[in-house]
Amino acid sequence: MRRRRTTTASARRTVGAATLTLLMAGAIVLGGVAKPAAAALGAEPDYNCDGVADLAVGVPGESVGAVTSGIVQVFYGSPAGLAANATTLRIGVAGAAGTPATGDGFGSVLASGNFDDDSCTDLAVAAPGADLGAITDAGEVYVFYGSPTGFTSARTARLTRATSGIPGNNQAGEHFGRALGAGDANGDFVDELAIGAPYRDVATAVDAGAVVVVNDPGYSSSNYHATEYHEGAGGVPGVAENNDHFGASITFGNFALHDVSDFSEELAIGAPGENADAVADSGAVFVLPASASGLTGTGAIMLSQNSVGVPGSSERGDAFGFALTAGTLLGADGVSDLAVGVPYEDVGSVVDAGDVIVLGGSTAGLADALSPAPVTLYQGKAGIPDVAERGDHFGQTLIATHFSDHTSQGDLAIGVPLEDVGTVLNAGAVVVVPGIAGALAPSHAHFFAQGVLRVPGTSESGDQFASQLNAGDYDGNGAVDLAVGAPYEDVGATLDAGAFTVLWSNGVTIDSYHSRGQAVSQDTGGVPDTAERGDHFGVL
Repeated sequence: MRRRRTTTASARRTVGAATLTLLMAGAIVLGGVAKPAAAALGAEPDYNCDGVADLAVGVPGESVGAVTSGIVQVFYGSPAGLAANATTLRIGVAGAAGTPATGDGFGSVLASGNFDDDSCTDLAVAAPGADLGAITDAGEVYVFYGSPTGFTSARTARLTRATSGIPGNNQAGEHFGRALGAGDANGDFVDELAIGAPYRDVATAVDAGAVVVVNDPGYSSSNYHATEYHEGAGGVPGVAENNDHFGASITFGNFALHDVSDFSEELAIGAPGENADAVADSGAVFVLPASASGLTGTGAIMLSQNSVGVPGSSERGDAFGFALTAGTLLGADGVSDLAVGVPYEDVGSVVDAGDVIVLGGSTAGLADALSPAPVTLYQGKAGIPDVAERGDHFGQTLIATHFSDHTSQGDLAIGVPLEDVGTVLNAGAVVVVPGIAGALAPSHAHFFAQGVLRVPGTSESGDQFASQLNAGDYDGNGAVDLAVGAPYEDVGATLDAGAFTVLWSNGVTIDSYHSRGQAVSQDTGGVPDTAERGDHFGVL
């Protein structure tokens, strides 16, 4: 069975400046989340190997002792849903070498994959704000290796630029790990780990960005084999320029399926600050080819809204490539298609309403963006619920997965975290566009927000519901469910404590009306710790 993994990243445009800055919550950076696209192809995260999907939840604002360094809580799936007795991971315990410090942001970025070639899923956790000695905000990544007993101290690795085999030197402000992705680039059924560093300076280009790909990062390795990619080097097109933010989003996908034995996945990299065709911050996506020997920059392509066959045109501040996900969306052919979030796209005269562009994979890969025909999605188009409104940021988060249990056609969940729900500003919502009869079906799309159609909770100002998305069959019934994070959710009177909600699949699509969702916060019975101001529980 083939596997799909998806990644999203959270960033926002600084108005009036030709830069992109990451969404902040005080000193905590949220976003950059890589997820296994559970879907059709069965690569759901299962950290304890029991056959039921599990969910890792970042809490990057959580205090550890006297420092706000962050934690991760892992919820294990069961026939009754996600268990309340979560496992807690943090720096300095369970084999995670290091000392927690304020501003680490541990848990602000997560990725799941099989890095050590066993039957249990492993978890990569970034601390992109970690200081390494005197080098501030250099960033680091921890890998926790799954086992039948969950995560153990004997199976944990720490990756920094100083780790043997990782190229480059630690750099102040790099935010190593600001995006993560997992995928099988060489077809050996062991995943590579892609680590985004969108604030890395490349020569004199400030915040140009880079991506490091670690090949098969098993826990026993003492000398990793890794390659760094950035614009203008090793065959990657383009030129590293100030504020490109290459590596702000990452996803793997089999975009160039040549035959049934082709199991290698290409790597798509977002550079939402790229000045494509000299248009400031219009954004671009780079696709690196895969082969039996792994990824290569040779033959890499760059796509923008001015590329042949890509809908729209490059416009100032669009941030094309802000979010990426891959899945079988434009047909039931087993080829990955690429969905690109453009959350700052103006829809008509509606500023920053946002849209999503889906580009079809083929035997020729994504280079031929005309076959199959690309699809553009936005609110109010072809039956997609609601209307495009100023600042909605439709497409800020994405996940391609498979909510039905009896078709190979994929579905697409689209986060609209700044959606106003009624008169409630920036409450947030998620739109699910199902795949039907070999194509996405906008006319059958569903709209979910807190307090709507039996979704638990109440839409409140600034919740940003759906600023995080993930998916998995958390109750083991054969149908994939949707996890929706709201790290800015107030829990009672506790501001920005955070929560997540699971919307269950009925075997055909997500159905909140007949099957009420499961809402979880740190005040939920059995969940370790308590909801505290600024915890930002709910990073998925």
